[in-house]
Amino acid sequence: MPIDQRSYMEKRDFMRMKLDTAITLVYENGDREMEGLCKDLSGTGISIEVDHVIPIGTECNVTIHDGHTNMTRFQATIEVKRTEAAGDNRYILGAFIKEMS
Repeated sequence: MPIDQRSYMEKRDFMRMKLDTAITLVYENGDREMEGLCKDLSGTGISIEVDHVIPIGTECNVTIHDGHTNMTRFQATIEVKRTEAAGDNRYILGAFIKEMS
């Protein structure tokens, strides 16, 4: 039997939607708030570009702003699972969606 050589990205259970949409993150029991850019979204995960590092394991409440006043905003509780430098003092957060509301 051949070995499965597909990458992790190809094995995702949910397709990722590219968004590049404004997002607000609230964390540290509501004491901290940060604006960012939601890069992509799937059924279980989210990728967010921000200008400050948020430590791995931090739980955040997020709201995606779609720019349409008649649309329901996407709101969720996420947990940061990875952080990587994106250059120019920007960072990409990879997070697990714990709960959507």
